[in-house]
Amino acid sequence: MSVIENDNSFENNHKAPAIWGWPTFLSIGVAIVILVCAASMVDLKEIWREIAACDKRFVVLGGLAHYATYIVRGMRWRRCLTHLSIKAGNGKFGLLVFFYNFVDNLVPAKLGDIYAAHLARINFRIRRSAALGSIVFLRMIDAWIILVLALPASWILFSDRLPRAVTWSLIGGGIIAVGATSIMLMVFLYKKKLPRWIPEKVQQMIYAFHASMWPRPKELFPIAILTVIVWSLETLWIFSLTLAFGLIISPVEAIFLTMIPLLASAFPFTPSGAGVVEITLFSCLRVMGVSTPIAGSLTVVNRFIDYWLHIGLGVLTWSIRRVIGLLMALIGSVPRRCVNLPPGSLKSLVRSVVGNTVQQGPAIEEFHRKFAQWLGASYVLGASSGRSAFQLALEALGLKHGAEIIFPVFTFPVMPMVAKLLGYKPVFCDVDPETYNSGPEHIEPKITDKTGAVLATHLFGQPCPIRDVADLARERNIRLLEDCAHTCGVRVEGRQVGTFGDIGIFSFAEGKNMPCFGGGAIVTSDEEIAKRAGKILSEAPMPAKDAISKEAFSIWIKWLLTRPFVFGITAYPALRLKLLLGHSLMDSAIGDQLLEGFTNSNPHVSQMSNLQATIGLLQLRHIDAFNEGARRNAKLLTEILGEVPGIKAPQSLEGDHIYVYYPLTVEHDKRDDLRHYLLRHGIDSKITDMSDCSTLRPFQELQDATENPTAPRETTLLEICVYPVISEASIRRIAKVIRAWAGLAEY
Repeated sequence: MSVIENDNSFENNHKAPAIWGWPTFLSIGVAIVILVCAASMVDLKEIWREIAACDKRFVVLGGLAHYATYIVRGMRWRRCLTHLSIKAGNGKFGLLVFFYNFVDNLVPAKLGDIYAAHLARINFRIRRSAALGSIVFLRMIDAWIILVLALPASWILFSDRLPRAVTWSLIGGGIIAVGATSIMLMVFLYKKKLPRWIPEKVQQMIYAFHASMWPRPKELFPIAILTVIVWSLETLWIFSLTLAFGLIISPVEAIFLTMIPLLASAFPFTPSGAGVVEITLFSCLRVMGVSTPIAGSLTVVNRFIDYWLHIGLGVLTWSIRRVIGLLMALIGSVPRRCVNLPPGSLKSLVRSVVGNTVQQGPAIEEFHRKFAQWLGASYVLGASSGRSAFQLALEALGLKHGAEIIFPVFTFPVMPMVAKLLGYKPVFCDVDPETYNSGPEHIEPKITDKTGAVLATHLFGQPCPIRDVADLARERNIRLLEDCAHTCGVRVEGRQVGTFGDIGIFSFAEGKNMPCFGGGAIVTSDEEIAKRAGKILSEAPMPAKDAISKEAFSIWIKWLLTRPFVFGITAYPALRLKLLLGHSLMDSAIGDQLLEGFTNSNPHVSQMSNLQATIGLLQLRHIDAFNEGARRNAKLLTEILGEVPGIKAPQSLEGDHIYVYYPLTVEHDKRDDLRHYLLRHGIDSKITDMSDCSTLRPFQELQDATENPTAPRETTLLEICVYPVISEASIRRIAKVIRAWAGLAEY
């Protein structure tokens, strides 16, 4: 039986036990009664004067040392459970330790361990008995260490006769140490020889307990080191408090004052905060010769930090857990898209502006040469944008006015709009429902004697069946263009996309995988096409320096704002506010709204700037590693997502896939619900820019109403960012949140 909790009933049975039951109030009541009784035996005004006069710096230092132990204890607990492959960080373990110690302060001692096991079940989806195995192991270690340290310290200080409070504390610690060890040994010895009369469910619990009570051998040394750190910090806490009240004590005395009260609180069924620690610490200070006012004052401060402040922080944290969830979402948020600028971009931008090389410079020709070499093509010619590069490609082909150009029906609508404005007729063909790309089986039915060219689009980072499309184009004697805006660096059988057709078209816009402060390029191995394109470019204008610089600085700012942490403290709060108010989530214009600005425009070709080429040269050093990182993240996300009802993850069906976009296909009436759920959990997502062009107004008069192609609905797509800047932990969290939305257990 697995120790991992994976049954379907978990989601309906995950609530932790109530902490505000009668044991809690009994514990608090006993604590208050004992404190009142103790207060009646001392001069409270004198104690208050001592507290007011103490050195607060040492009190703060001691408090920080004490609360730091929760982080270290969390790291130690995580080490104990590494063999269960729990996907959680040290911070989460530390927070759980804080909470179960908070509860342990409220309820009779050791019932807090049961609550800890339940917290582990909720957060890590492991059986309570498995969590208890690791907790008992740590209790055993701590009990023996405290006992081993307390015994010699007590003997050194009181070799003639141990005080009664010290004696009872040592007895209580011994019981806990022996008890925890006995449980470990019993489970270890009898695990494989359980009597048949033991119910199967109990046997499964014992199995889970046994499987988790011993860490991996390689973890024993780190656990030992972390344990030493824990008790060093606890001792530093007490030592700092004594310094705050002007007491100079030896290390042995500091160990004695730390360990004996802890042993007293460990006595079976003694509420940790019910006055026992206070009485024991006060007694230990008195037998060491500390005056009653100082002993009482130090005890009060100690208990305030460990008990009442702990409870207050716990209640506050629990009360504002939604706010804390929001803050954690801010810190660990995932943007919908990350601008991928290479190292040195800002330096190159500033240098170009200062050196007056924004427009013209040697980088342009060098980029043309190196980009062509990297692609394995003969010629590269740059343009100011991807749209400008597409227009350059169409004009360089020299097609007849009015010629038909076949486009996939599901594409970025600006492309067929440019063709229409240049006097060509866009014709739309079907796309594959899995890849959203068109193959020869979709293109061939649309070929007529008026067809001048086919645009083979590689969408979302996945190549279309380009070899088959190229064979069809040659067979039918029509020109082949490749739209590689989403696939810069994709290879099909070792050959770069963009080199199979007559012209390959690349975009270096901010949302692509190789942004160069804008820009685009065409690639060809046809000398005549290259000559015509070169002539067109030589007569084309260069964008103004101010316009280039302004766009470059704007894109750099977007790069900064899409770093996950910066995004979390800037754009993410604004998105959450918009979600709360029911406003649009900063989405760009799509479909007909996007084309409104192009309908009556006069498109023209413009040249690539020297600044864009400079960034392009930097990008060529990093693009392959970037693509590999995106592949790795996408593979991990797909693997962890698994089968999710109502959601289909993108699949790699045609050779290479670099996942410039990771489009989830969701039932259209549930897409926005998933998007809002992700956003509330710190994960932004994007609706696609692609459209079913056959439904857009500028193209409806061009289509035969009886032959409308089928296309996926853009309302079913939701894009997730899987760029390498997104950490593996965030990718796992994305999958976890999506599965939780679908009502599935963690993978």
